[in-house]
Amino acid sequence: MNKALLIALTLVTTTAFAGPGMGHGPKMKFDPEQRMDRMAETLELTDAQRAEIESIFEEQHEKMKTLHDETRQRVDAVLTAEQRDKAQALQEERKEKMKERMERMQQRMERKNAE
Repeated sequence: MNKALLIALTLVTTTAFAGPGMGHGPKMKFDPEQRMDRMAETLELTDAQRAEIESIFEEQHEKMKTLHDETRQRVDAVLTAEQRDKAQALQEERKEKMKERMERMQQRMERKNAE
């Protein structure tokens, strides 16, 4: 059972810290504002439509953050202090590995674009 809780915590925290994915090609936009700009241009949104969609996205973002925080608190309440510490250490390791992978990917993309 403790293993299942640790896996659940891992899944929740991994998705929260994963961040935006890397795209392929020069037209990919990763920043939310850039994505919104591209969406507005592609769909030819009016200013009113854009504002409403931005509001929807912001509301959804806040709901997801709240849900993540609540889930984290509930899982932490089930774990012992030792298990929480271990889960935190694993999370830090994953974040570091992700950072390293992103840096390597960025370097490969820069080398490819320089060719």
